Amino acid sequence: MPFNRIVRMNITNFHTHTYLCNHATGTPADYVEEGKKKGCSGLGFSDHCPFPSVLKDYWPEVRMSSEQTPQYIESIKKAALEADFPLYIGFECEWDAKVKNWYTDELKGKFGAQYLVLGSHWVTEGSRHLYIPEDPALKLFHKYTDQTIEAISTGIFSFLAHPDVCMAKNAIWNADIVV
Repeated sequence: MPFNRIVRMNITNFHTHTYLCNHATGTPADYVEEGKKKGCSGLGFSDHCPFPSVLKDYWPEVRMSSEQTPQYIESIKKAALEADFPLYIGFECEWDAKVKNWYTDELKGKFGAQYLVLGSHWVTEGSRHLYIPEDPALKLFHKYTDQTIEAISTGIFSFLAHPDVCMAKNAIWNADIVV
């Protein structure tokens, strides 16, 4: 007996960046138009979040500023008026326990984020944030792993984005990591 059932895929994306993150292109409206063409059933925006001034090296070149946050939120809400599928407001965040309240009180509370994504890109070393792919020998791997688990354990984040980022620069697997 032939298999004639048509299966409709549920096409969603909740790790979507706009031009405001400084390393992507497009607006929420652009993504909605493309989503209509592709049969999208849900789209979540998660630009890299702004950080409060308490973080001195928060990598401003790859994220929106706090001043741009209302523009980001409004552009998503405006695009939702043209979408025939739901849009969701989110942010991708790195973990630093010093800004835990920023995530809950500001991003979720004040700005109304519906979800936060953990984008575990860095290892916190005192007041410094070291990009984990810049550690090709993975000397900080255990600290990175513990920090990522700590962030997940808070329950603040809906999911972990690109868990393989630590291997982005040809890191060397060794017995210590595999164990």
